[in-house]
Amino acid sequence: MEYGRFLILLALAEGPAHGAAVSSQIVGDTVGRGYIRRTSFYDELAKLEHGGLVRCTGVRGRRKVFELSPKGRVALMNETKLLRMVLETAGRRTGV
Repeated sequence: MEYGRFLILLALAEGPAHGAAVSSQIVGDTVGRGYIRRTSFYDELAKLEHGGLVRCTGVRGRRKVFELSPKGRVALMNETKLLRMVLETAGRRTGV
């Protein structure tokens, strides 16, 4: 899974949110290092929606609100497990 898509799914694991809130959550989750350009962010969000990983739950003002779908939650869990294994390997190999 691409890094930006993972960060969007991770942010939505907190609960339904509109795009700007998701983007802010990503900045917080990554201590400012996980910035995704606005055009890329909305392209990735659209791809996740098209793939059934997130869904629009409605509109708040002019903003669409998104949430993880069950398929998206499973994808996030699987990617998290993979990343955990990779980080454990990296820790062993680097002594960190």
